[in-house]
Amino acid sequence: MDPNVIINRVLRLARLDTTVFDEVRDDAQELIPALIVLGVSALLALARRDFLIAASYRLPFFADVSWGVIDLVLFFFISRVVGPVPAADLQGAPSYFAFAVAGILLSLMIGSATGDIAGRIRDEQLTGTLELLCAQPLRTWQLAAGYAAYPLIYAAVRVGVYLVIAVVALDL
Repeated sequence: MDPNVIINRVLRLARLDTTVFDEVRDDAQELIPALIVLGVSALLALARRDFLIAASYRLPFFADVSWGVIDLVLFFFISRVVGPVPAADLQGAPSYFAFAVAGILLSLMIGSATGDIAGRIRDEQLTGTLELLCAQPLRTWQLAAGYAAYPLIYAAVRVGVYLVIAVVALDL
């Protein structure tokens, strides 16, 4: 099976094009790729839904970036006040600012992996859509990966942006 065909089918399913199922329904050689496409498409569909919901609220996007930049600038100036610290006290980090940036970025990823995913599931419970999603013909891992996809991707993008800001603008 051509990998480009699989990728094309996944992208079509992410756009909610269900004609993909008609293409693979009667061919036994297409079964395994079809299952892969189905699993990935469920993950992409849930991530896309979460992105569209989050994108409809523009203020939180602006607040996330603003707070991250304020956090970085705050620790940048704290590191200037603290001055040089022995590397042994910083677990091998070259400066206090590098140590603080690593902690900020790590806490951002851990917070997304725990709090954001749990909050998303709770929101689904409160709106009554969790039961509807659990009743869909999805395996448990597909549902769990779909819930985790957007918060982790969003956190990884934020980590990248904050790291670029720390390196370029704040001389990390």
